[in-house]
Amino acid sequence: MITLYCADRFGGEWSNLLQAGQNGSLTITLHKTSDYEFKQPGSGYAYEAAASGQTGPTYYTLSGSTFYFYQGVKVAGSGSFLGQATKQEMADYIVKKYQLAEFKQLAKKVEIVDKSGQTQRLSDGRSGYFTIPAEMQGTWYSASNYDGETTHFKYVFGQSTIFIQDDKYDTNGTTTTLYARSSDFKIPLPPTEKQMDQVKGWGLGHLYQVPAGRFKLHECHGLVPNCRKWYIFCRSY
Repeated sequence: MITLYCADRFGGEWSNLLQAGQNGSLTITLHKTSDYEFKQPGSGYAYEAAASGQTGPTYYTLSGSTFYFYQGVKVAGSGSFLGQATKQEMADYIVKKYQLAEFKQLAKKVEIVDKSGQTQRLSDGRSGYFTIPAEMQGTWYSASNYDGETTHFKYVFGQSTIFIQDDKYDTNGTTTTLYARSSDFKIPLPPTEKQMDQVKGWGLGHLYQVPAGRFKLHECHGLVPNCRKWYIFCRSY
């Protein structure tokens, strides 16, 4: 359903995928969302849609009942966000376009492969993923007031990702993937512009202890995630 819907709605690489499915078969591969930097990381897996036996640039994620679609995706990248839809919205769209018969044929050619337990190869000082405590994972909201103007924030904590969006400065939102750093990694001083571009979206994560009672609603037993950019200070939460 997703391939048919995205090919008709967005074209591009999804159209290429649909043609591959019509001529052969398709594979949906499940990956860890922490291996990518999606605008909407979802709450489960990163789903790679590709012609069987190949890797592809077309992905989607799922949060609740809403699917988020991407193309141009590379490992540890984000690709281009195309749009979103619920399963019912996609079904209604396919029926309206008289594509139900084509959907039934394509559905017979799809295989699902789970690679979410595999770790993608890391490099550039990354020794693994930083895991955010389970009790912190989910969606959180906050607000700040500066010079009489209120800014509202949305935070989505995944297993190893943080998505931050506000209603004033970053309305589209930004996703940071948190990693652990190899002890023998030598930080370039100063990093070049190319090196800074390469690590955009990477964060160095760790936990630090806070005094008891500092956060009245804090449920992480005094531990707060701290995020720094790979080369420069970022922020704490």
